Amino acid sequence: MRIGCFILFLPLIILFVIWAFVSSVITVGLLIPLIPIIAVILILYLIFRR
Repeated sequence: MRIGCFILFLPLIILFVIWAFVSSVITVGLLIPLIPIIAVILILYLIFRR
């Protein structure tokens, strides 16, 4: 019973780990180009706020 549950949940755990890894890679890949854009927006916001 326990081995059957383990065999059942093992692909789900592997898929979850792969999904978490891929989503973190995609998030980092999207954030790196966005960092200068966000910095420019923040600087412009600070300049125009005055």
